[in-house]
Amino acid sequence: MVQQRKVVYKYNIESNYDYVSVNILENYNDLIEAVENGSKKKWMIFVDSIVYGKQLEKTLKDKLECDSIIFITTDYKKDVDGIREVDEISRESMFSKRILITTAVLDNGVNIKDLELQNIVVCADTEEQFIQMLGRKRKDGINTNLYIFKRDKVHFQRRLAMVEKVRKIAINYMKTFEKWLNGDEKYYISKEGWLIQEQHCQIMKKMAENELDYKDVMKVFWVYGGILMLNLLAYHHLEILCSYYQRIIECFSTYGDNAFLQEQLKWLGKNQKETDEVINGCMKSRLDEARENVIDAMEQNKEKEMTKEERHLWYDFLRSYPVRFSRQKVLGKYIADFYCAEAKLVIELDGSQHYEDRNIKKDADRTAFLEGYGLRVIRIPNNDVGRNFCGVCEYIDAAVKQSLSQLR
Repeated sequence: MVQQRKVVYKYNIESNYDYVSVNILENYNDLIEAVENGSKKKWMIFVDSIVYGKQLEKTLKDKLECDSIIFITTDYKKDVDGIREVDEISRESMFSKRILITTAVLDNGVNIKDLELQNIVVCADTEEQFIQMLGRKRKDGINTNLYIFKRDKVHFQRRLAMVEKVRKIAINYMKTFEKWLNGDEKYYISKEGWLIQEQHCQIMKKMAENELDYKDVMKVFWVYGGILMLNLLAYHHLEILCSYYQRIIECFSTYGDNAFLQEQLKWLGKNQKETDEVINGCMKSRLDEARENVIDAMEQNKEKEMTKEERHLWYDFLRSYPVRFSRQKVLGKYIADFYCAEAKLVIELDGSQHYEDRNIKKDADRTAFLEGYGLRVIRIPNNDVGRNFCGVCEYIDAAVKQSLSQLR
C-alpha cells in the first residue's frame, strides 16, 4: 500500500493598505463619539452582535436626530428598507444611507465602490474576518478612516471559553456515536447509523443548558434528511479558533494591553516601528483629549458647591464607608457626585431640575456614557436623602455589595 504524503500549500496575498488611516477605539462609547463628531461622509460599521447593532442604530438615530441610518442582518428580507438597501448594493455597489451598520452578512461577496464611503469600523477577532470586512470597499484613491477596537485579555478568554464549550459538546457527540458502534442500545439511532435529530437535540440542549446559546452549538452540526450530523469542517475550525485564542491570550503577557492592537496592525502590513508609531500616536491623541475633557469638566464645576444633601450623604455615610468612595470624580467628560472604583459604581443625587424635560435627555446621555465604560449608575432624588436617609444608606450598601459580587 502506497502511503500518500500530505501536502499543504500556503498562499500569501500581497496587499497595500497605505490608503488607510488607523484610529483606535477603546469601547463603543468611543465609536458613538467618533460618528457624532467625526467625518460627515458615509460610514460602514461592522458589529459582532445583533443586539449591539440594534442598540447602536437606535442610539445614533437619537443622537444625530436623523433617519439616514440602517442596520442590515441576515433577516434583512423582513424589512422593506433592508431589501431596498441590499438591492442597491448589489446593483450599484453603493448604499443610500449615510451610516450602514451590519454584521458579517456583508463581509464576503460584496463590493462597495462608493466615493462617499470614507469611514469603516471593523469589529473582528480574526485576520480572515478583518480583511474581509475592510475589503468590502474597493480601492478608489481616496483615503479611508479605519477604526479598530482595542480588545482586552478578558474578551479573548471569554471567546475561548465559549468555543471550548461548543467543542466539548461536539466531542461528546462523537463519543456517543462511538458507544453506539460498540453496542450500547440506550442511544437513539437511525437505520443509517446516525443519532436521530429530535432525540439528540434533547441531549445537546441538556449539555448546553445554562452554558451556551443553543444557536452557537448548532453551528457545528447540520441536518440531512431529518438526521442530525456533525459538521467536521466546522469542528476543525473550532480547533483552529481554540489555538488562535490561546495564542492571542499569551500575547498579552508579551505586549501588555496593546497585544491585540499589535496583531491587527500586523494584518495591515505594519512593521514593529510603524505599529508603535500608530499606537503611540493614537494614545497621545486620547490623552490630550482626556486632558481637555478634565479641564472642561472642572471649568463647568468650579463654581459648584456641595448641596445640603450631598454634604449629608458624604460626611455622615460615604466618607467612612468600608469600601472607598470619591466625590466630584472626573469620569471622561463628566464629573460624578460620588464614585466607588472598586465596585465600579456611580452615585448621582438629583435635584428637582433633573426632572425637567430639557435635563432628562442630558441625564440619559450621561448615564449611557458612563455605562459604556462598564460602570453602574444609580440616581437618588435629593428628597429621599432628607426624608429617608437610613433607607438611602441601605440602598447604597446593597448596590455596592451586589456590584462587588458580580465583579468577583
